[in-house]
Amino acid sequence: YCTEILNSRGHHSPIQYFMPITITTDPYKETPPDYMSDDHLSTRDLLIEQREGRTHSEAASMLLASWNTHLDVRKRAWDTERSDRESLLDSLMARDSVPAERRDTSVTSPTRPHTPPPTVTRERTSPKLSPGKLVPDFIDYPPSRFALKKLRELDFVELFYFTPEGRKDSAKTEHTNSDNGFTLAQVADIVTLKPAAQYKPSSRVIKDEDLSWEQLSLASTRLIEWIKKEGWPDAMTEQLQTFFYRLMNHEYREEEFGCRALVVYQARVRWEWHRLIKRKEEAFDISEFNPSLLRSIKEKLQDDERTRVLRSQLEALRDEYQRSSGRRKRERSFSPDEDQHYKRSRNDS
Repeated sequence: YCTEILNSRGHHSPIQYFMPITITTDPYKETPPDYMSDDHLSTRDLLIEQREGRTHSEAASMLLASWNTHLDVRKRAWDTERSDRESLLDSLMARDSVPAERRDTSVTSPTRPHTPPPTVTRERTSPKLSPGKLVPDFIDYPPSRFALKKLRELDFVELFYFTPEGRKDSAKTEHTNSDNGFTLAQVADIVTLKPAAQYKPSSRVIKDEDLSWEQLSLASTRLIEWIKKEGWPDAMTEQLQTFFYRLMNHEYREEEFGCRALVVYQARVRWEWHRLIKRKEEAFDISEFNPSLLRSIKEKLQDDERTRVLRSQLEALRDEYQRSSGRRKRERSFSPDEDQHYKRSRNDS
């Protein structure tokens, strides 16, 4: 590249100064790959697995958008490097035109001895060990790395990951899978590789609305413990802690469908709270219960239960009617002799 510029300027002298080349391919001459081809099928499958309903065409569009974004970055770097090289060559050509006795040797000294860089020895950090300290009586399973990543981002995460079943499941899957595994993840408008354990949800996750009251009680306690460990803002931690305290002691617990209504209320309200926070909008105080919303959820559950019971009763009546109709048909059927007589009479007629 340097030789090309010098030759274009009529300068054919040997080059003794150079810059390291960081971009060897002209990005302006690159053509986008065909992400709909079979060569990129496995990559598209990874993107489709991350969101249900995503098509191969949408996955290919995401990959092409990411490629174009990286291409723009390479173009800017290429332009910057080309400009720097031209500036350097201009200064070298101007320096070569100055007589040797008038050159500023304080800037570049060809006789300066080469001093190798000092060798840096990295010391290994000693682990914190307590000689004589006993093994704890109980070793708990932490939540999955996927759930902890969600907590660090102040994002909604299902309570299942903090139940005993969820924590045991994550311990089993994350210990059997390689920690060096990577998966495709979309960060802003760029598709990039990220550690798979932090971006892959559990295939056995249970939605918050489908949790039992016991699972909700156990998981909420662990969730509060971990948000404190992850350093949530004090206001958010206090609101969520008060929310679960009032939820566990609500008067609906003693009423029919009350616990189910509280479980569904928790799922919907907490999800909406996190959604507003992630979008940096003004979020409501989650610790303040909305009696109207809670009552409407309970009434909906009661209506659904009445509809389910009525449907089961109608199905039972239909089955009984079909069985009784079959018995009446069998009772009206002819004996073999009567059937033969009936057929002869029809033939005679």
